[in-house]
Amino acid sequence: MSSITGAYTRQWPRLLLLAFACAAAPALAQAPQASSLAEGLKSIKRADNACRSDDGGIAGGAGAARPAEARPDLGCAITADAAQALLQKPGTMLFDLRPDVEYQLFRINGALHVTLSDLRSKPYWRDKTAILAGNGKAERELYSACTQLKQLGYKSVHVLRGGTPVWLAAAQPVLGRAPSASQLQRLAASEFWTEAQNGDNLVVLDKSQSAFLNEIAFSVELNDTTALAIRTVLERRRRAMKTSGVSAVVLAAGANVSDQRLEQMQQALLPIPLLVYTGTRESYVAQVAVQKAVWLAHESGPKQLPCGL
Repeated sequence: MSSITGAYTRQWPRLLLLAFACAAAPALAQAPQASSLAEGLKSIKRADNACRSDDGGIAGGAGAARPAEARPDLGCAITADAAQALLQKPGTMLFDLRPDVEYQLFRINGALHVTLSDLRSKPYWRDKTAILAGNGKAERELYSACTQLKQLGYKSVHVLRGGTPVWLAAAQPVLGRAPSASQLQRLAASEFWTEAQNGDNLVVLDKSQSAFLNEIAFSVELNDTTALAIRTVLERRRRAMKTSGVSAVVLAAGANVSDQRLEQMQQALLPIPLLVYTGTRESYVAQVAVQKAVWLAHESGPKQLPCGL
């Protein structure tokens, strides 16, 4: 019995190798020959290192270039009436840059739903007269895009000042079922924070929101937030800063302000867009805390992704 066991033990490596060869035979039959594989490898460039400086920042290379933010050009702004007149001319295209859900709800007739990346990457639009339309919020991005698109070779670029809310306020037609312009003008706390950071906006506070004077630099408190009073502040600002105007008026009003009053104010301020925040100071302060936490995380986090990520 011991001799049989010893013989089996000595033959075991050979049996294991034979079993492996039988199992691998079909795969090996389909594998490319060594010579053809070597020929195929000749066309593949050798990688000198895992991280390169020309990867566009994807791999976090030390030399990766990042595009600088274009300076906003408020001269790109046109009114709803002027945009409507341009749309009657051949070669004019209206680009709707709102989120998809807003575009599906309603849109300006003939508007093409695109992203800023689409506009940057489509050279066949550059010989057109382009009108950029948003939802009236964070329009600084559109004015920056206007500058950038001109640098990319666009013949003529405009921004519909105030976006779709001002288009509706100007009684221009749309397709679909649009909310009232006053509803579209209302800001959430995060949106109010964004607009308050834009130095091209004028932030106006009514008496119920005077606490924001300590929160928002260069905000103006008015005892009576009428369109006439706001226009007086706008004219005073224009003379002091020697500027042609503002991007938008951002009003912090009481929670009980009606849609009817907001519609009346917008009509009186046209073509200047009106945005309205009716939330609490506590909500705004909470949003500021969130933003500070984001900044702190960026400052304390890694300045560059590890090689290969």
